[in-house]
Amino acid sequence: MQQQTATVEAFYAAHGDPVLIDNRRYFADGAQCSRDGFVFLEPPGDDFERLTLSRKYWTEKLRRVRHDFERVKHALTGGRAVNSTTLNTPNLPTDGVAALRHLQAFARYFQGELRRIESEIEATPRMIAHRRNVEAQQQSEREAQRQQAELVATVNAITLDDDTMEDDDDAE
Repeated sequence: MQQQTATVEAFYAAHGDPVLIDNRRYFADGAQCSRDGFVFLEPPGDDFERLTLSRKYWTEKLRRVRHDFERVKHALTGGRAVNSTTLNTPNLPTDGVAALRHLQAFARYFQGELRRIESEIEATPRMIAHRRNVEAQQQSEREAQRQQAELVATVNAITLDDDTMEDDDDAE
């Protein structure tokens, strides 16, 4: 068991502090490990997959800091003390307003990381190919709509004149 602990510590040292989501620990670089620390997954080689896992990490970090922000704000506006033991964010200042500003700074940083990751995801070959496919499908749909509109215009342009209607009445 001692070697497993050393392995967990080495993994954390290599990948940073994780966030726990649904019995799996996610790291900022896309690495993962099981909750119990028995399964370790290095970041995927595929940029899209790695960035998607990284996005999951930063999204959860942002969700938690927003939650803490709202709890601190609610406590302060309600005249109550902030119970830092129930918060996700460690080492917050004891002053409530300072804690809010601290959480705000974290949120801004996490949002910046998410914007950076989204930009990188959009630049991956998989997303470029996806956008091309979507654009081709949209172009195909526009062409089908144009052809349908053209057909409707052609059909609507074909009319029976009044003389033809009278001739049909005479035939009876």
